[in-house]
Amino acid sequence: MENRPLPSSESRTKAQRLIENKGDIGHISPISLINLKNPSAPLREISLRSPQSEEMPALEALYLASFPPEERRPWQDIAAGRGPVLLCIDTPEYTAAGLVTLWRFPQFTYIEHLCTLPALRGRGTGAAVMGALKAGSDTPLLLEAEPPREAGGIEERRIAFYRRCGLEVLPGNYVQPPYGPGLPSVPLLLMSTDAALDPAAAARILHKHVYGCQESN
Repeated sequence: MENRPLPSSESRTKAQRLIENKGDIGHISPISLINLKNPSAPLREISLRSPQSEEMPALEALYLASFPPEERRPWQDIAAGRGPVLLCIDTPEYTAAGLVTLWRFPQFTYIEHLCTLPALRGRGTGAAVMGALKAGSDTPLLLEAEPPREAGGIEERRIAFYRRCGLEVLPGNYVQPPYGPGLPSVPLLLMSTDAALDPAAAARILHKHVYGCQESN
């Protein structure tokens, strides 16, 4: 689940999204902007951890700015630990530089949301996070991605990025159910680090446990 206008192949998924306006970070708390040293240098490492309570307002602002309503669950549910695991992203230059929400199932680890600060765009942050998640999981990774709309478009570039991270598109049709009343379903692709993962079985698990549906569409 991506927001449409972002230009970078490493921008967002429901695994990777950045705030669209690179210069507009005034609404993000300074807690997320600690110790910037060299904004153009490639990242050498990232770390994932549970966020501190004082970091939650900044992470909420980043989350709401990064995802449209049809692609996000209520923040209060995430903050209260109802549903996905919430992890905070640190880099050598930033504390609380982004967030990841994920679900751990016996069959796979589902990456529901990932977003980072705009200053980290194009510096390998997404690849570093995906690498850390792969290294830290003993089950395949699974995520949702928008299908390509046109040759060379942002959706196609995102899919190419995920492939470079070791994921492949699973066969079949998939629809993300609505997150709540009045919100639309969204046709998407499933991608996984295990190309043999059963997409129908994965969809049933997501629909039941992530979206609260009893049957896959």
